[in-house]
Amino acid sequence: MSHQTKENVLFISGIDTNVGKTVATGMIAKALAKAGKKVITQKMIQTGCEHVSEDIEAHRQIQGIPFTDEDTRVPARNATSR
Repeated sequence: MSHQTKENVLFISGIDTNVGKTVATGMIAKALAKAGKKVITQKMIQTGCEHVSEDIEAHRQIQGIPFTDEDTRVPARNATSR
């Protein structure tokens, strides 16, 4: 089993909507990948999202890469919730 560390984690945040977090995240991810770094982007919380996050879609478009398997994976619903 390989040991992976999270030595360089960037967290992009903002205090309002439409302030540029999505575009900034996509552009930073693209620049880091171009520099040879392993890069992922995540949208930790998004309300009203039923499939793929609109922000993740924007990140991938900016990065010029397709969706990853993780992007399109639909989490299983809790069997006890109704």
